[in-house]
Amino acid sequence: MPFINLKTTNSISSQQEEVLRKRFFEACGAISKPESYVMLGFEENCRLYFRNSDENCAYIEVNLLGSSTSAAYNKMTALLTDAVCDELGLSPDRVYVKYSETPHWGFSGSNF
Repeated sequence: MPFINLKTTNSISSQQEEVLRKRFFEACGAISKPESYVMLGFEENCRLYFRNSDENCAYIEVNLLGSSTSAAYNKMTALLTDAVCDELGLSPDRVYVKYSETPHWGFSGSNF
């Protein structure tokens, strides 16, 4: 039930997207969520400004049904950041990761 959305100033090739998909699915293991419940979004060529600069950067938002632990979020942040930095050539200090927890999530016409 996590939805992970990546917004980046970079272009993302189909090969990079495939690697990011795999690594993002793997990162969900840190919060004990199976791949079968994960949804991903990729938004490339976004106009993002960080520290009053248009230097390449990324914003990753993780929306989650329920909650997890700080340790799990720390591990997931490291995995997501590493994936984006490795694939898109970003510096870790140009990547934000945000977590949002929700008690209600709809799927297939009803709520969990």
